[in-house]
Amino acid sequence: MCLKLEFNSEYRPKLFSIVEGALFVDAGNVWLLNEDPLKPGAQFSSNFLNELAIDAGIGLRLDFTILLLRLDFAFPLKVPYAAQIPNKNMVINLAIGYPF
Repeated sequence: MCLKLEFNSEYRPKLFSIVEGALFVDAGNVWLLNEDPLKPGAQFSSNFLNELAIDAGIGLRLDFTILLLRLDFAFPLKVPYAAQIPNKNMVINLAIGYPF
């Protein structure tokens, strides 16, 4: 079993017509509830705040009322697992979602 902790905040100003901008900050991580010898350091502990990954970014939203297209450019600010994955470059995300 695992535990997932996720936080996000987003400012979404309307730019024109169906186009919205986005400024966002995300934080979170996933931990195991039980120790697994094949995944050292993955168990949830009292040090969980130091193990949160954090990113920030900008994006565009196309709101078609029944469908939302997203294009985001995110920049890692804190990567707690950087020793295993040294790449800290910009991340591009294209997504399809439902409006809320």
